[in-house]
Amino acid sequence: DVADLDAGLVLTPVDLALTISQSSARPKQGDTLPSTLDVTNDGPTTVYGPIRLVQQLPSGVTPVAAAGETWDCSITGSEVTCIRALALVPGEAAPPIVVTTTVIDSRGDLVSRASVGTPADELSLANNQVETMATMATQGGSLPFTGADTLRLILVAAGVLTLGLFLTYGPRRRVRPG
Repeated sequence: DVADLDAGLVLTPVDLALTISQSSARPKQGDTLPSTLDVTNDGPTTVYGPIRLVQQLPSGVTPVAAAGETWDCSITGSEVTCIRALALVPGEAAPPIVVTTTVIDSRGDLVSRASVGTPADELSLANNQVETMATMATQGGSLPFTGADTLRLILVAAGVLTLGLFLTYGPRRRVRPG
């Protein structure tokens, strides 16, 4: 599908793709959590800059740094923006961007969303956005109930059952009519 015809030039749409990976799927409060964002040109033509990547970080993390060779990155609040002015030829991957955060809140899931774009028409926007989730690890490293508690639970349940049976069917005093 031809996007535009301008001054005799045929402009073919581009196709940027974005992936994200992070070092830990179960971080805990105080952890440093780096993530790596990779941008590739999956399209048939060269992508000419600017290429703009935006990552929206979840509440519960504080961005510490964002950097990538040939990228100009900035942090505003919980949003990381990186811009690349250089061209990206078909099949080429731009240098990765590493975003480092510190986990400040240990409740719930941390869902991060990122997108990449360019002023050129895109063949597919489906591969321009990505979401990643990290489930917070339990503080203290143990769960409230584990297999080690099974025997104690069985003994308590047996005692309660025995007491219930005794109270229901136990010895009864008979009252003799008088």
